[in-house]
Amino acid sequence: MILAVKTYSNAETLPTLAPLFGPHTSILTLQNGVDSAEQLAAVFGEEKVIGGATYIAAGIEAPGVIRHLGTLRRIVFGEYFNPGAALSPRVAALEPAH
Repeated sequence: MILAVKTYSNAETLPTLAPLFGPHTSILTLQNGVDSAEQLAAVFGEEKVIGGATYIAAGIEAPGVIRHLGTLRRIVFGEYFNPGAALSPRVAALEPAH
């Protein structure tokens, strides 16, 4: 599961996600802020959370219209609560095929 809502919406959003979780479900946070992974872990457990960040160049062209600028676009992610660990199978499964 990918979570990309604004972090200030977590209080309302996280409880609605619980029914979507199975025994093998993980959640990749691509949110603003520095404590989103901790917020998710408090609800779902550290073992369910994958931390991530996006790097893009974008701007507001008009109200409700976002334009991607340039060629920079990258998503990085990994085991947030075990950062020195080898590549886990669940993180490896998210890597795009080459």
